[in-house]
Amino acid sequence: MVIQRKNDRREIKKYYTSEEVWDNDDIIFTINYVKLRYIVANILTKVPMEIVDGLHNEALILTVTTEDKGVYYHPTHIKDKYIILIAGSQLDADDIEHTILHEVAHYL
Repeated sequence: MVIQRKNDRREIKKYYTSEEVWDNDDIIFTINYVKLRYIVANILTKVPMEIVDGLHNEALILTVTTEDKGVYYHPTHIKDKYIILIAGSQLDADDIEHTILHEVAHYL
């Protein structure tokens, strides 16, 4: 956890910002799906840092759309990692947060 100073008080930071999650290609691997990557990054801000750190070390969130005829992921991206596959085009705004959090819970 990161300790931040706020008004001369120490506060323990429990969650990452969306920018911190966005920048981490070890967690979210998307190919030209900027909107879906943004959505996943924002949702992971609701997940405690220790779980996101575990995802960073042991899991990979892959995103695809049904418009894809095929997707190739290099073995260096997926070796020895849990895979969470998000079919972004199948989810509407109401489903996507629940679906991503549900799949992350399987990792636990």
